[in-house]
Amino acid sequence: MLSKSFIALAALIASTSALPRKRQVDNGPTEGWEDVGCYTDSAVPRTLIDASFADAEMTPALCTAFCEAGGYGFAGVEYGLECYCGYVIQPTGALTTAAECSVPCGGDPTLTCGAGNRMYIYTNGQAPPSAPATVGEWEYQGCYTDFENQTRTLLRVIELSGPATIETCTAGCKSEGHRFAGLEYGGECWCGDELLSGGPTAESECAMTCAGDRTQICGGPFRLTLYLDTEAPVPEPEEPEEPTPEEPEPEEPTPEEPEPEEPTPEEPEEPEPTPEEPEEPTPEEPEEPEEPAPEEPEPTPEEPEEPAPEEPEEPAPEDPEPVPEEPEEPVPEDPFPEEPLPTA
Repeated sequence: MLSKSFIALAALIASTSALPRKRQVDNGPTEGWEDVGCYTDSAVPRTLIDASFADAEMTPALCTAFCEAGGYGFAGVEYGLECYCGYVIQPTGALTTAAECSVPCGGDPTLTCGAGNRMYIYTNGQAPPSAPATVGEWEYQGCYTDFENQTRTLLRVIELSGPATIETCTAGCKSEGHRFAGLEYGGECWCGDELLSGGPTAESECAMTCAGDRTQICGGPFRLTLYLDTEAPVPEPEEPEEPTPEEPEPEEPTPEEPEPEEPTPEEPEEPEPTPEEPEEPTPEEPEEPEEPAPEEPEPTPEEPEEPAPEEPEEPAPEDPEPVPEEPEEPVPEDPFPEEPLPTA
C-alpha cells in the first residue's frame, strides 16, 4: 500500500507538468555581444545597412549569430522577426527609449525584438571600418561636406566598372587627370582639381561602408571621404587674357532734341455779362400842324392817307432817336378861281 507522502508527491508532479515550460536555451544575444539600445529606423537608409534577413522564429541569439558569422560589429532586431547587420550605426538612426522597442520576438515571446521602425541593437565591440590613411600616392584628407549653397565640392562624378572602393575611385580619378577623389553615400565617386565648396566635418558623419569593401568607409549622405593625389602637379591659376582695347569709332553727335516747353496754362477768360437790351421807348407821333382855314373856294379835301404798316423794329444796341415825321405842305390856293358862267 502506497504511503500518503508518495501519493502527495505524485500529485505535485502531475500538477507542475501541466504548467508551460520555460525554454532551456537562452535566446538572448550570443556570448560577447552587449546591448547598445533602441534606435529609430527608416526604409532608406536603414540604421544598419550591410546585411539582413527575416525569420518567424527570430530571437536576439539568432540575429547576433548571423551577424557575427558575416564579420559585422553590430546586429539589430526589428518588428519581432527582422534582423539587420552593419559595420557602423548610420547617422540616420537616433537613440530613443527602450520602451519603444516592445514587440515580442517571434521565437521567444518572453523577449522583445524592436518594433515598427524601431531597432534594438547589439554590438561585439569590433573596430568599425575606417578610411585608410594612404592608398598608394593618395592621402586621406578627412570627411568633407558636400553640396553647400547648391554647389558640389567636386565637380565631376564618374562611373566605376564595379562596386565602389577607395582603390577603384582614386584610380578612376587619376586616369582622368584629377587631383582630388571623394567617395559619397557608399557608392558614388567624385573627382576634381579644386574644392569648389564644403569643408571638413566630424568623422562620424562619414559612416557608410563602401559597396565594394565593407571594411572601408565611403562617405555618407552629402558627405565625402576625401583623398588627394600628392604626386599630381598643382595647377597654376590661369591668368585672364587682357582684352585688346578696340579703337572706339567716332560717334556722330546726336542732335540734342529741344526739351519740350511746358505750355503755360491760359487763364480762362471771364465771360462778359450779356448786356440787357434797353426797352425802346415808343416814339410819340408828332402833332400835325394846324392848317390855315382855306379861303373860298374851299380846297378839295385831301384824301386821308392810309397809315403805313409798322415794320417790326430791329433791336439796336443804342437807343434810336425818334425821327420826326415831316409835316405835309398845304396845297396853295388857286389865285384865279373860275368865275361862274352868266346865264342867258
